Amino acid sequence: MTQSTSNKFRGFALTIAVLGMIMTGTPAAQASPWAENEGYWAKTGGKLRFGLQHTLFSWLAPWPEAHDPRYATQWEGFCTGIAKTVVYTASGILQLATFPIPIDFPDIGQGLHIPEQ
Repeated sequence: MTQSTSNKFRGFALTIAVLGMIMTGTPAAQASPWAENEGYWAKTGGKLRFGLQHTLFSWLAPWPEAHDPRYATQWEGFCTGIAKTVVYTASGILQLATFPIPIDFPDIGQGLHIPEQ
């Protein structure tokens, strides 16, 4: 491994570690829905689905946030949704990259507003 590749890997590992600490240390952090499943296959399958949903669909977060009554204006909710998109995408990528290991990295807030079947 070359020196620049080693430095890139260290930077990536540090970013993941810091993101994990931030996500678990936040009072608003809660367990991901898949963590309640019983058994290895149910947990890893749920984690994979959770990671795919958040990675692929988090760009849709601003629109439901714009209509959330917690915000004074729709614009305020939309801007909050843009910020949440970044967090949800990072959370989804982290869950997707680690889905074979059923250890939960808590979701921030409510997660995406994707209806369950």
